Amino acid sequence: MSDPHALAHPPASPPPPPPGAGRPARAPWVVAAGAAVVALAAVVALVVVLVGGDDDGDADRDAEGGSGGGSERGFDSPEEAVTFMVERLAAGEGGVAAEAFAVEPLVEGYSYEAQAERQGAVTFTTWLPAASDGYDEINEDVRRGEVAVELRSLVRNVLAPERDQIVTTPLDDDLTAADLVDELSPEPLSELSAARVDEIDRSEEAYLKTLEQQAAVYGADELRMVGMLLDTAEGQMMGGATLVRYDDEWAVLSLSAPLLDIPASRLVPASEQEYLDAVESARGSDD
Repeated sequence: MSDPHALAHPPASPPPPPPGAGRPARAPWVVAAGAAVVALAAVVALVVVLVGGDDDGDADRDAEGGSGGGSERGFDSPEEAVTFMVERLAAGEGGVAAEAFAVEPLVEGYSYEAQAERQGAVTFTTWLPAASDGYDEINEDVRRGEVAVELRSLVRNVLAPERDQIVTTPLDDDLTAADLVDELSPEPLSELSAARVDEIDRSEEAYLKTLEQQAAVYGADELRMVGMLLDTAEGQMMGGATLVRYDDEWAVLSLSAPLLDIPASRLVPASEQEYLDAVESARGSDD
């Protein structure tokens, strides 16, 4: 259910906007430059997941979601899924925030053939074919690693918006490891909240067809993009997300909405009016 590494794998790679959509497009949406760096981060996150193994306490998680993460839930709307994720991060419950993302339904509905044909290639981040339970278990762990990378990127953007998170930050006399730890202190996350979540609809046939093709890779019923305006300790910031629907339940696919022309898993400072203008521009014209 995210983050430049997603160019190699669709969970964080929603379909491209139709010609002329939104603000002037970047090449492609600035994310390609950091693809290799974030792909490596995804591999590191996967190693952490695999080493950690299953949490036997998952079965004891209460109806409110507990603190373990790993299990997921469905939501009545895209807005509910995004708001839940933001609220759990603000409460210091990163594992529970991860439950807003789709994992098991993606793996169960996944088609290696559809994925390869849609992108015209496979890469080292492409999931394994759904040929056995063992492969599905690996794919689930990979997916959970992708989710962790997206949430980590979001947290870094909220706490240190002035720092480019895909560029190596060297230490020197003016910047120590302790400084960076202080910079990422979780206390300011308590001020995080979702001021607005707005769906971004477009009616172009080519765009809708691309959405359908990506949904088919995961056997999903529907994909939808949203913009989100967040209140943070550093001021208001905007970003985007792509949601996936199975039956009547929504979950986060990725923290990316290319129609907004914002790099995946990134936030940018914005007033409410700037955010509304960006959403309106992303929606385009029905003419």
